[in-house]
Order: sequence, then structure tokens, then C-alpha cells
Amino acid sequence: MIYLIAAVIFLVISLVCAFLGSLLYITYKPFKKKLFASGKLSQKSSQIINKSFIGLLLGLSIYFTWTAFFPSDNFYEEEFEQNTGYEFPKSGVIIAKDAGYPDLHGDYSAFAIIELDKDAFENLKSKLQHNSDFQIDTSTQNIGVTSGFRKMTKDLKEENIDLVYFNHKKEWFKIAFLKNGTTILMERSST
Repeated sequence: MIYLIAAVIFLVISLVCAFLGSLLYITYKPFKKKLFASGKLSQKSSQIINKSFIGLLLGLSIYFTWTAFFPSDNFYEEEFEQNTGYEFPKSGVIIAKDAGYPDLHGDYSAFAIIELDKDAFENLKSKLQHNSDFQIDTSTQNIGVTSGFRKMTKDLKEENIDLVYFNHKKEWFKIAFLKNGTTILMERSST
């Protein structure tokens, strides 16, 4: 199933790139004719421009496909900001991350282990405590539904988690504060 989804996504990205390439080519073609007619563009220059154009389209296609399957840290920082309403801490360093690509319904998951300095850790904990959108999670499944969590926290024991907050106004978004006083786990799932 995942290969089918990946193939569909790659096909959509390829079609978008082909459309944009066609649009650029349509605008470039009359310009190229004028340059040839005026003698300012040689056959060799034209080939170099064409190869550069194809290389650019291929590069963009590869970049967008890669970042769709392996999002940058910016993706996780935006997830944090959208789901907490707070700016991503300046001292925050994402030390591990995993995300599932959106399925046909747009559902996806994201998980990150974030290292903070002690002040930012305590500041975030205090903000969430006083934020009416967040509550302390007392459920038995307080964190750990995404595959990223299961892959990256094999050695994490439940007793290492100090506190878990969840945003009751969002689909499954939780932040766990570890007892070490510097590490948080951020998990989001819309499935």
C-alpha cells in the first residue's frame, strides 16, 4: 500500500513539474526564436540552455519528492508552532524525527525528540500548564501512537516521562516532558 501511495505522489509531483516545465517552455520558445533570428544565440548556446532547463526541472522534482518523504527540521518546527501557538524555542534542537507522508485523505503523523536548555524547558512547561487548550494527559495511551515514536524510543522507559500535555482542541497532539529536564517528545497524528 505504501508503495502505491509513493507512486501516486511521485506521479503527481512529476505532473506538476511537467506542467510548469511546459509553461516555461511555451514562454521561452518565442524568445528563443527572436534570439536565433537576431544572431545572438548560437546552436551550442541553445543546447546548453535546454540542458540547464531540463536539469533544473529534474532537480526540482527530486528536491520536492525528497522533502515530501523526509521533511526538514522546519516542518517539525512549524508543527510545533501550529499546534502549541508558541514560537519554537530558540535553544531547541531536533535530535531525532520521523514523519509519515500524507495519505489520500491528508492524514499524517509526525514525531520529534527535541532538546532544549533548562530555561526553555521550564518556560514551555509553564506556558502549557497555563494554556486552556492543553491538559495533563492521564490516559493509559498518553503518548506513543506513531511509528516514529516506536522506532526512536525503544530504550525509553515510561518512568522517564515526567508529564504529558495534550491539546484537546487539536487532533492528537501531545508533548511529553522527560525527567531529565531538557528533552521533550512531540507527537502529532491525524489518523
